[in-house]
Amino acid sequence: MSSTLSGSPEAVAVKLIDSLRAGNIQKAVSLFGDNTCKCPPPGGYISFLRYQSGHSPNLAFLVGRSFKSGKARVALLPAKGAYLLPWEKPEDCELTIPLTFTTYQPYFLPLESAYGANVKKAELEKYLEDPARDAWRAFSLRLRPKVAAGLIRYGSRQRAGKTVEKLLPSEILKYMRPQNPGKILRADGTAESMEAYVDKLPRLRSVLLQLRATRRGPFRQWQIADINFVEAVLADGAGRRITL
Repeated sequence: MSSTLSGSPEAVAVKLIDSLRAGNIQKAVSLFGDNTCKCPPPGGYISFLRYQSGHSPNLAFLVGRSFKSGKARVALLPAKGAYLLPWEKPEDCELTIPLTFTTYQPYFLPLESAYGANVKKAELEKYLEDPARDAWRAFSLRLRPKVAAGLIRYGSRQRAGKTVEKLLPSEILKYMRPQNPGKILRADGTAESMEAYVDKLPRLRSVLLQLRATRRGPFRQWQIADINFVEAVLADGAGRRITL
């Protein structure tokens, strides 16, 4: 993998990790791009950093948080895109970075709770028995630094967008916008907050962050074009290790 003239893909990965820890969203966004095809996600690259975007995978649970990162493994990918001059030849690679969580261990919510739905206590207990089931569905959007109300807030422009969304099928609309957790419904009809169950919820211990980095020739800067998460490990309230 070429690292001449405009740095290395490892260097841009380190900058992203440092920006996430510092909560510097503006700096983090500046590291994203795809100078081979110009293909940002809907809403722009900031969508990778905000729960409100609904984009999955998402880095929001890392912003401004303390976590450890290991050395990146770099794998060369087949270059895409046509070019005329040798110094415009696209380069493409995948970086895999181990992340571990000690002092900060984000909670992993049930899927429905992560989208604001009220959940029956029996359903919550079933989830606590087997958090691995469907765990990769909206995985990173379900990771939260806290379960109390107020973490996710929508501005007036985002609320206005919901008018259009209401035209979508209900099953799609149900998982369109992440929300603060809904209530837990007891059998007697009363409800309680998810905060009553924080000691039982699974929490993230480790995960591999994959970054796709690109540049169009050695005179261009490496940019992060896409993200993914694989091989996560959770631990529940009893200390049981759950490998995904």
